[in-house]
Amino acid sequence: MKLRALFAKSLFLAASLSMAGPLLAQGTSASNSTDAAKKPATTVTHTIPGLVIARDNGGFLGLEIDRNNNFKISFYNKNKVPVVADAATATISWFFHDNGKEKFIYALSLGADGKSLVSPRAVVLPLPRRAVLFLFSDATGANPAEAYRNQDLTTLGATP
Repeated sequence: MKLRALFAKSLFLAASLSMAGPLLAQGTSASNSTDAAKKPATTVTHTIPGLVIARDNGGFLGLEIDRNNNFKISFYNKNKVPVVADAATATISWFFHDNGKEKFIYALSLGADGKSLVSPRAVVLPLPRRAVLFLFSDATGANPAEAYRNQDLTTLGATP
């Protein structure tokens, strides 16, 4: 009788282990695949360096001081993905804070990468709280296509 009980217990144990092994293995892979199916696709968020200026057409401008200490304007679409520059030239200007009559003007032209406008001369600090940025669609710079007034450039001067 003891032998029969021992045999029945060993059969029961073998049956339970043989069922548990595939269920455990199947449970881990199945739970991983269902978890992956439930998770939304990761969205890539692009960051715009420098001062971010929202455009009227839904895009963005990134105004920064590059490693050569020059102004650089980069162009971005509404998803903050870099795009080709849609302006030929730009100017950044402000009144000198001492007398209010002398004006600093930086002219920016198309950079080597074709996606940004870069100033040929170095930036002189301190930068103002109220500057005006004009974008021109043609190289003559006669009529501005876009104007962005009262731009605070002091945050650009704080970056190394």
